[in-house]
Amino acid sequence: MRIVTVKFVIRLLVVSGVLVLSACSNTWEGIKKDSSEAGKVIGEATQDAGKAIKEAAE
Repeated sequence: MRIVTVKFVIRLLVVSGVLVLSACSNTWEGIKKDSSEAGKVIGEATQDAGKAIKEAAE
């Protein structure tokens, strides 16, 4: 009975580890995507501000 319990606990730990790694991977991909989008928006805003300053200076 004790061996069956140990095997069950080990299987639960393995499954839990796989689920944690999967969740971390998805979170990391989401962070990279959000950061990329934020960088693009900041770049576009900077360009728009530069154009507005240039037009105001003329």
